[in-house]
Amino acid sequence: MKNILIPVDGSQTSLNAAKEGLKLVEAFGCEATLLYILSQKVEDEGVHRGNIWGGNPVATTEADGYAMLEKFKDTFGDFKDKVKTEVILGTPTIGLEEYLKQNEQYDFLIMGSHGLGDALKRFLIGSTTQKILSKVHIPTLVVR
Repeated sequence: MKNILIPVDGSQTSLNAAKEGLKLVEAFGCEATLLYILSQKVEDEGVHRGNIWGGNPVATTEADGYAMLEKFKDTFGDFKDKVKTEVILGTPTIGLEEYLKQNEQYDFLIMGSHGLGDALKRFLIGSTTQKILSKVHIPTLVVR
C-alpha cells in the first residue's frame, strides 16, 4: 500500500475515514490524498447540507473546498507532510470514478458510509457509497 485516496465531504463519517487513513499512514508510511468534489449540483444531489464544524458548510468555491480539506488534514498531526489535498469539480459518484481512472497511482480507497445528503433520499435511490463501490476496482474500506 503506497497511495490512499480519501474522499471527504465534511460529514462525520468522512472525518472518521480520514482518521482511519491516519492509522494506515502511520503503520505503512504510505501517502494519502484528501479529495473534495465541488458539486456542480449541490441541491439536486442532496449533499453538503451540514458539517461537523457547524455553520453553512456548502463549499461553493475551490477555496472553500481547500479550506475544508485543511481542517481534515490537521487530523493527521505529525504526518501532515504525507497528505496532499485536491479539489475537483463534478458530482460525487461520477467525479470520484473519473478521478480514479485518471489517477491510477491509488491502491486503496477509504470513504465514509454516509455523507451529508438527505438520509431518506439515499435510502430510496441508493447511497453514493454504494454506487462508488460498484464502480471502483481497488480495495476499499468503508467507515461509519
